[in-house]
Amino acid sequence: KGESGGVESDVEGTQEKKPKKAKPPPAEKEVLAKTPLPKRAAAAGGGKVFKVVSWNITTLRSLIDKTPEKLTKLVAAEKPDLIICQETKLNESDEAGYEAKIKALLPGYS
Repeated sequence: KGESGGVESDVEGTQEKKPKKAKPPPAEKEVLAKTPLPKRAAAAGGGKVFKVVSWNITTLRSLIDKTPEKLTKLVAAEKPDLIICQETKLNESDEAGYEAKIKALLPGYS
């Protein structure tokens, strides 16, 4: 502090800034492989396996209208007993139309 009790200034009257503290580098993120999970054998003791696929879809309209093969390939590879598609932005007025499109893409699922 100078004699007046304020922050010291350089010749031009601007205040000196403190140097910023260095941030540590971000930790490496673990990335999951984008491949289907390995197939499991039936449960011990002869029990059955019930397979569920859950997908939080960013845009159901885009998936069904532009790249429906992504959904059909997933179902063909995984052969799930239950498919859960989560979509938060689909308008109620579009639900019936897209439900019909999904049923046409995936016969045997309702």
